[in-house]
Amino acid sequence: MSDTKQRLSGLDFQFLGIEDKSSTHMHIGSLLSFEGPAPGQQELRDFVESRIGQVPRFRQRVVSTSVDAGKPYWVDDPDFRINEHIVAVALPAPGSREDLERLTGEVFSTRLDRNRPLWRMWYVEGLPGDQWALIMKMHHCMVDGLGALDLFAALLDLTPEPREVENSEFEPAPLPGKRDALTEQARRMVSRATGATKTLTSMISNPDEAGPKIMEVAKGMVETAQAALPLPVNTPLNVETGPLRGFSGTDHSLTEYKAIKNDLSGTVNDVVLEVSADALGRYLRHLGMSTDGLELRAEIPSSMRSQDQGGDKGNVFVVLAVQLPVDEMDPPARYEDINVRMRTVKQSGISTAVGTILKATDFLPPTLLAQTSRLVFGKQLFNVLISNVPGVQFPVYMNGSRLVRLSPLPWVGPQQALSVACISYNGTLSYGFMYDREVITDGDVIAQMFDEAFADLKAAVEE
Repeated sequence: MSDTKQRLSGLDFQFLGIEDKSSTHMHIGSLLSFEGPAPGQQELRDFVESRIGQVPRFRQRVVSTSVDAGKPYWVDDPDFRINEHIVAVALPAPGSREDLERLTGEVFSTRLDRNRPLWRMWYVEGLPGDQWALIMKMHHCMVDGLGALDLFAALLDLTPEPREVENSEFEPAPLPGKRDALTEQARRMVSRATGATKTLTSMISNPDEAGPKIMEVAKGMVETAQAALPLPVNTPLNVETGPLRGFSGTDHSLTEYKAIKNDLSGTVNDVVLEVSADALGRYLRHLGMSTDGLELRAEIPSSMRSQDQGGDKGNVFVVLAVQLPVDEMDPPARYEDINVRMRTVKQSGISTAVGTILKATDFLPPTLLAQTSRLVFGKQLFNVLISNVPGVQFPVYMNGSRLVRLSPLPWVGPQQALSVACISYNGTLSYGFMYDREVITDGDVIAQMFDEAFADLKAAVEE
């Protein structure tokens, strides 16, 4: 029986609120491609149900109470049914990677049902040979990129032989009642006051004054960040986004990325950003936009999750804002430029302004959280999201089948028609490009341009 009194953090609550104010879908996920004997539909459902008890959040839903004006709770779903969360679909055989990516875009074009735990899986058959796939879709209020790996750890094994796991029968805890809500509200107030400074304690003791004070600080931090960084340029990718999604991806050698970062001195993430900047510039020129002297502001999530923090901690990250040069230039020169900018921005207080605001929202009630959400997410602060999550570098298996490809599925934000994510697995770095398919009609070209950008960087380093 799990704890029913855990609240959404301020950031997690805002991820729900963004959906209420726009056509943006705040789900993320992964596309997992397997090789091996495909399980039967009920066999797969039984296997997943036997493992998700290790990640209690996947049997919980979000509820609010009329008594407590605080943020909603995560509570056990007494009506949880695994069949409602795993959908079987078959591609017309033999299904191609392009067919699978097209289906992934369709899956990401609709929102999750908030009356149920906020995740679903699509079991995909019809692929060539003994291949099969899973499309995993999870609301961002549940997990961030690293937190999602907790679910992978529960589902995947180190050998083809599934390990034995403790599988106790699910006994949902009772929903919080009026007394529970009042007790939790009092406990939360005492907990905050105990660990806060005198100033913060005073603000909590006077809620009528606390909200405006914190909002004033938040507004000032946003204005500071905007003053220090030029507003992002308008591009064909920075328009109002709708609900329809498209997806494409490509795979690169992690070994080659490491060799480049060793030759040029830096990090794998620097290589990812150089390739991304080059490819984005190519795509903008493909759309007819001049990129002479052009820089795009990238939104780069940076995890603050400690090794002992599991996926049930929700989102634990700050946002780095980095200007990426996307004009035509020598790839190693662009790499060096980005390397310097990344080191500078990590040392800058302003670089974490947005993340600091989001952390501070844990002290705000829902009404003021909505105002903070509009401050942070309601303006075009970034041109593009670029996320990089490290994965395991050895093969893993699910119910006897080997995972051969792991592709990340990012969210598309308001006025950001394209998001870029990558994850490394077993020596391969896989990119995932999620986009508004009414804005971008040739998503396969984006993947092609990432391949070209990587090839040019590699060739330049080898000269």
